[in-house]
Amino acid sequence: MIQEIINFVETLPDEVFTNNLQPKEGLYILLDIDEYGNLVNVDEEGKINKEDVGKYSEQEENELSEHLQICKSLYLNSKVMGKGTNKSFNSSLGIFATVATPFGLGFRKGIFNDKKQTTERKQRALDDYFNAATQYVGDEENYKEWFRRFELFCKKHLLKFVETNELLKDTKEYPSDYKLKDTECVCIFIKQPTLKDYKTVNERYFSEKIFNEVRETKNGKFGVYANTHNLNESKIFLRHITGLTPSIKWLSGEDTAKVDQFYTLQKYLPKPFPLFIYKEEIDRAIKVLKQDSKIRYVEMITKMLGDSKDELHNYYLIFFGGADYSRIVDIDFVSTFQYGMDVQIKKIFRLTKNDFNTIKIKTVFEFEHEIVKPILNIHPDYYINYFSEEKFDTKYTTHNYHN
Repeated sequence: MIQEIINFVETLPDEVFTNNLQPKEGLYILLDIDEYGNLVNVDEEGKINKEDVGKYSEQEENELSEHLQICKSLYLNSKVMGKGTNKSFNSSLGIFATVATPFGLGFRKGIFNDKKQTTERKQRALDDYFNAATQYVGDEENYKEWFRRFELFCKKHLLKFVETNELLKDTKEYPSDYKLKDTECVCIFIKQPTLKDYKTVNERYFSEKIFNEVRETKNGKFGVYANTHNLNESKIFLRHITGLTPSIKWLSGEDTAKVDQFYTLQKYLPKPFPLFIYKEEIDRAIKVLKQDSKIRYVEMITKMLGDSKDELHNYYLIFFGGADYSRIVDIDFVSTFQYGMDVQIKKIFRLTKNDFNTIKIKTVFEFEHEIVKPILNIHPDYYINYFSEEKFDTKYTTHNYHN
């Protein structure tokens, strides 16, 4: 099952992730830094060129500028793992904990402007950030040079750059479009690395930080990933008791990073989600996911089959649970899903002048809509979710019928 998830993620094009996932709201800035740590893309006063700065808002997701589209991709491949700051590059002080990459950094306005964040404290936070980031630079000479330039700029000029560009002030001189709330952030990335370079260092970071428990072997480092196993040997009810073998819980960092990508994406996937294992079905599923950023299971299956097919074969049906859908709660393997039907419904007793008309049922979803809902007195517009604990809506049905 893990391997099928990995295969699926490796097949997904980048746009499936960028179409569904969102960065944090705030300012996004691209920097061009020379070998001496000085900015190239600024005017004589030291202010950033307007084409290299922009404010991201979820409300404007469908109308992003080219600059914000670039920055969004960079952010999604520089995210801090987890929900807190403990796996960030700045876990102790928590000032620069918005992204985790050797080629950029980010901070939240409210934290950065806090009076307790003195200049000395911010400089110490920068030292901590780059000390943590250096282990993911690797042996590539161009990576080392980009990292050197970015570190040099940040330690010498970053605080002055923030002040000069009035990034965190609400002033009449600065365009109102760029005014930030305390909850919004500033994210800075350097221009020279490509998206592939950002992905490379991000995979190194995730491979290192993603495990709850790590084991060194002659074949490399393997670990336990929380979302799949919840291993905690001190808590007997959280142990992975039903695995086929004890080794089933150990994954490589590279594979685990791909599984985590799947979990990151799954809150935007249909519920339940059909995970196909053969190329033809995978290609059709991805085509639908590329076109529809948010789609229900029924709609996905219908679009995949179109008018030419009446059944699907060999896929896993994955049910997600939890407040943020961050856990797989059940998996079924579907050898055959019969979508097409050839049923005619004839009414015996005439109640209205149209009641003698024959109802033709061609698909299983039509059967649900035409037969199941009327029998259970469910409103036609109500979407039946058979696999969750969602509360019923009295506007569509009664409590007894819902049960």
